[in-house]
Amino acid sequence: MLADVRACGWHVVMVPEDAEGPALAYTVGLTQTFRHPELILFGLPLPTMQAILNLAAALIREGQRFPAGTHSKQLLEQTEVRFEQVNARHHDEFLGMARRSTGKVPFAALQIIWPNRAGQFPGPGLPVSVTRQPLLQ
Repeated sequence: MLADVRACGWHVVMVPEDAEGPALAYTVGLTQTFRHPELILFGLPLPTMQAILNLAAALIREGQRFPAGTHSKQLLEQTEVRFEQVNARHHDEFLGMARRSTGKVPFAALQIIWPNRAGQFPGPGLPVSVTRQPLLQ
């Protein structure tokens, strides 16, 4: 992981689905390398999430920024995603390697949230199970 961060600026950690929740993937190194919040994504196939996070990190390396509360059509074909701030209370549970890599230094993270096939983002009135994304705001 640290070798990847030194070599290209980030690493993608992938966690398979289990009895406790959907698959997830997140970055390590964006904070240290590019002064950008780490990114986390849930509920898609692991190779898809890895590709999305690598694309986002490459765009960040080129100067793109993804502020909380914004949308982007750059990461999924023909689909808009939303970026939301991750509450720090979730860092240990979902972003453990990112937490370890920064030591005691606080860091920010953004959740990339994708819509279901009907174009609905998870939230009030739409069960998390529809999109397999716990919301970490």
